[in-house]
Amino acid sequence: MKKTKDTQYLNTGAAADSQDKVCSNFTIPGEYGYEWNLITDSISWMGKFYKKLGYKKISFPKTLKDWEDKIIHPFDCQMVKNARHQHLKTGDIFCTQYRVKQKNGEYISLSAQGKATLNSQGTPYKWKGSIHLNPNKHG
Repeated sequence: MKKTKDTQYLNTGAAADSQDKVCSNFTIPGEYGYEWNLITDSISWMGKFYKKLGYKKISFPKTLKDWEDKIIHPFDCQMVKNARHQHLKTGDIFCTQYRVKQKNGEYISLSAQGKATLNSQGTPYKWKGSIHLNPNKHG
């Protein structure tokens, strides 16, 4: 396999080392908040996170599917999905670091953490979390 910047990022353990540091300080408050409705798949963004990435509110993803398809770096997407599924299955902390696409086409690293809320039947229906941008780490 040809080594690319992306495979080097994932294979060096840099992502995991950085993630361990972030997750050891797990807290929900962050620079930017979000709430994902698991029933409708809609995401509400708190603050002006979209502006920080160079987007206009109207063009910023409003569903988890759009977030995954348009914003998360393709090499990081499956890892993020796996972490989300693990949290929903076991209740383990969702805390991960991955790269997102800015409007200018460049990628920037962020740390995301969150937690699902269960309804009275024990089914997850809402997810709240926070995002911290890591401006010194680009993908």
